[in-house]
Amino acid sequence: MHSHTYSGNPLGCSAALAVQKIFRKDQIMVKYAIRAEYIHNALNEALLDHPHIGEI
Repeated sequence: MHSHTYSGNPLGCSAALAVQKIFRKDQIMVKYAIRAEYIHNALNEALLDHPHIGEI
């Protein structure tokens, strides 16, 4: 088995679980999906015709 000295560390696992709970409770992914779509569209509109940009 390959692992690291910090894999399975109870403190690290507890912190990761707390972050996941906050993401679910505050619907972080849902909120930022809307913002991500907005910025993606704005960047496409502003920069897609630029000769040095092929894809956003």
